[in-house]
Amino acid sequence: MWALGITVIESTVIESEEALTFRAMIRHAKKTIMVADSNKIGVVTPTPVCPISDVRMLITDTRASDKAVALSGERGLEVQRV
Repeated sequence: MWALGITVIESTVIESEEALTFRAMIRHAKKTIMVADSNKIGVVTPTPVCPISDVRMLITDTRASDKAVALSGERGLEVQRV
């Protein structure tokens, strides 16, 4: 799944229909992997998708700050910068 906003609390998108689709995917997934560029980290958009505890891995770009990566790691989220 991808997100328009991700914080240490939750992932968010703009459209509610999109959130419903992502929630269904998460319910049926063995492992939830989120893709979000570093510009999305710390951003909150109108529609929550899931608590960050439902996500196992975040794939982001190399511009993600060490602080953001460390905070995510404290929440049990594996972060890969590519």
